[in-house]
Amino acid sequence: MRLNILAAAALLAAAGCASNQHDLSPSFGQSFTANAAAQIIDPTPAAGAPEGDGATIDIAVARYKTDKVKKGDAGEFTPENETEEGEK
Repeated sequence: MRLNILAAAALLAAAGCASNQHDLSPSFGQSFTANAAAQIIDPTPAAGAPEGDGATIDIAVARYKTDKVKKGDAGEFTPENETEEGEK
């Protein structure tokens, strides 16, 4: 009697592991793939990205540490020239 109960329990437990993946649509998982692709940045630099070597970077870091940073083309950021949308 005890053996029958254990066998039935084992059979029910094994049936719970059965897979039903044949019922899934062919497009299953595409939303995950699309969301992952949207959140992963492309490591290739944009066209016209500045190139630099170690010496150029060392000079830039030295200017930063001595607070003699060059002003960029767009000017310096101030709250007065910033709009609500984050554009100038």
